[in-house]
Amino acid sequence: MSEIVSSKQIEDLVNKIVEDKLENYFRMSRPGFEIVSGHKVPGHGIGEFCLTTDTTQGVHFYEGGRGKIGANQSIEIYGGDGGTEDGKVNTKKDYGVVVEAINGSVLITAKHDLVLKGENVKILAEDTLQLNGDNLVTSSAPSIGLVCNNLDLIGLNKTQVIGGKLALYSETSLEIAEGIDDLLNTDIISRLTNLTDQIKRVLLF
Repeated sequence: MSEIVSSKQIEDLVNKIVEDKLENYFRMSRPGFEIVSGHKVPGHGIGEFCLTTDTTQGVHFYEGGRGKIGANQSIEIYGGDGGTEDGKVNTKKDYGVVVEAINGSVLITAKHDLVLKGENVKILAEDTLQLNGDNLVTSSAPSIGLVCNNLDLIGLNKTQVIGGKLALYSETSLEIAEGIDDLLNTDIISRLTNLTDQIKRVLLF
């Protein structure tokens, strides 16, 4: 015969389960916002500190080191003057605002325009700097300078170089030719070699 469980034993068991579940649980609700901790958030795990407004804006931190800041319209971040007395920026503490991913990457996405504005805008790449435009890449300034060891300008369909004054200078040799010139002025072996080299250069891009 099964042992009869008293109402007191059931109450104690329920209280123990509740205590175990709510040991690290905290919730405070006020008009306009609430703060919750120690609760399970779908898709994020256990919340360590979650401040949420009645309009679902807030600041959330989760176990494992993840955090989120959400606003329905916009978020503004302001920093101090940064810099030093001489205006130079030498270390991170000299910047007014610092965004850094110690391990990993940084993704900035905008549905419309992404604007970077400053007295001087510097983009530094330790390995590769890549600019891609699905339609157009433009650059406009009173003066533009390009300095590198090797430079390739290739227009697969059309290339135009236009200037009020145009100067071409080479320390060794300067070659200007049309594709048809190479075929008409060289022997058959050179023709094939030139064609192969041209095809390889095009295929690289």
